Amino acid sequence: MDPPENLARLVVDGGELLARLHSLEPGAGIRHDLRLPEERAIARARGIVRDEMGPGAAALIERGADFLCHVVTTCPASARAFTHGDFLPKHLLISDEAIGGVIDWEFAGRASRAFDLARWEVSAGDNLHDRSDLLLRGYARVADLPSGDAGLVPAFAVAWALEVLSWQTPASPAQFRRCIEVIARHAEA
Repeated sequence: MDPPENLARLVVDGGELLARLHSLEPGAGIRHDLRLPEERAIARARGIVRDEMGPGAAALIERGADFLCHVVTTCPASARAFTHGDFLPKHLLISDEAIGGVIDWEFAGRASRAFDLARWEVSAGDNLHDRSDLLLRGYARVADLPSGDAGLVPAFAVAWALEVLSWQTPASPAQFRRCIEVIARHAEA
């Protein structure tokens, strides 16, 4: 289902804003690296998914972890940019049908541009998860996404989905389903 036209326009505008943000000097802040998954977190996610969806779905967690391990050990790191760290629609302040500001900066720091794009893909919300094309369309108004960064979006998305599934406080049913969808799409591609 496509988002309403004005929402789609705002997402495109958000992509433009994100590209401008990524052009800033990274400086200090949290460093978001793509890392090997922690076995304890994977075991926890596997158990939660098994309990909620059965053993077949739990095997998907293993495939996601294997996919992430492969990318981390074989792909070169991309250049670091300044990232918001939690760039999502709920953090965009809308005024008069335009983005007037961005809130929730506590995770800002240095990372691949793929980091913010992957968070959007996993956590943007209904009607927007699978519309990263809109975000990228706006991004392209300002800058080209380096191919190294674009290639890392799936790995950052799987890493975030695995983390969400291993939280002590379980993810909401919608988050849970979305994480499983993302892992299935990328780990089985």
